[in-house]
Amino acid sequence: MRAEYLIEAIRGVETDGLKGGFVEVGVAAGHSSVIAALAASRHLARDFYLYDTFAGFGENLPEELDHEGVSIRDYDLEKYATDACSVQSVRARLEAAGLPSSRIFLVEGYAQETIVSVKPPRIAVLRIDVDLFHPTDVALRNLYNLVEPGGYVIIDDYGHWTGCAEAVDRFFAERGEKFP
Repeated sequence: MRAEYLIEAIRGVETDGLKGGFVEVGVAAGHSSVIAALAASRHLARDFYLYDTFAGFGENLPEELDHEGVSIRDYDLEKYATDACSVQSVRARLEAAGLPSSRIFLVEGYAQETIVSVKPPRIAVLRIDVDLFHPTDVALRNLYNLVEPGGYVIIDDYGHWTGCAEAVDRFFAERGEKFP
């Protein structure tokens, strides 16, 4: 279902002629970005901005819970620190999917640090998949206003991680809006 919605979003912004980039915050091995790249038209060039540590979660994880009360610290997080999630592996997958290297911007580091300094000029699809409150909050505060009218905002973990949901709900409440 997630892949289908992502494909629908990419095709929707292309049908509507939106020129902004595809932005993903929280990339892991890059599977969602590859799906977006494969769904994208070869006739409408689109930049891909991907933010991640490309080395897994850090040691100082906050105590955040999933919707069932399980701590993120109890999850198998080692899988995000493998070569499959490295900058080189993600870049190779995107290039194999047909994206030209000149359109791929891999921004390495913690999202809450890198997003404030490296931003695309405009965004057609914003996909946030960082699980935790703080990086979700920073991503929304720094990138949401760059989303073109008619663009898509996808919050992968809204129904799974309580910190993510809290960040989203707080952000939209401050704007007097409700996240759909």
